Amino acid sequence: MLELESIRLENEGKKVIYRFNCDRSISRYFSKEKIVWTEYNTAVSEVPGSLLVIPFLANVLPVSWFFGFDIHVHEIDKEYLQAVEKIKQIFAQHCSLGASRLYCKNVITNETGGGPPPPFFCGGVDSHYSFIAHEAENPLLVTIHGADIQTADSRQFRVLQNAIEQSVLARGRERYVVKSNMRDFYTYRLNLLFDDLDWWGRVQHGL
Repeated sequence: MLELESIRLENEGKKVIYRFNCDRSISRYFSKEKIVWTEYNTAVSEVPGSLLVIPFLANVLPVSWFFGFDIHVHEIDKEYLQAVEKIKQIFAQHCSLGASRLYCKNVITNETGGGPPPPFFCGGVDSHYSFIAHEAENPLLVTIHGADIQTADSRQFRVLQNAIEQSVLARGRERYVVKSNMRDFYTYRLNLLFDDLDWWGRVQHGL
């Protein structure tokens, strides 16, 4: 079992720190700090907790599906809960999953008001394709520092940012940067699950 202990905001509401604990039987899959964090270039202090928890669950839930353990959180957005169950069912059609459940004390219906899609944009072929597919919707471009480039490598990330700024498709578009330890909160043991690709390439990247 894994339980989300707390969600704390730092850096004027721009950084979200998720602290969790878990049973000893699954602790080997996670770094000893038991922390997931995400930092934005704008404050998220007004975001409801049921939405704020989504980045944490998006990274931890797939681990529970494959290794078979339950997750407990205080609250979750109803729409996201329904969507992630569908994603789990798709994985179950192609992979061998363990027995796992997501327990939520409160399921909240949020009125998000819609808005343009925020495709992840790293300047590669996939991100250009996503942009072109949604270009008529005037998408927000989101680049994640911690996905393809480690959070400690600021120099390489600046190179990426400069390349994106020079991209014809991205020029003049509204862009956001998200920084996260999404590839550092788990251990190498997740990579041993597959023979051909690591956890990032086989599961996490697609989510």
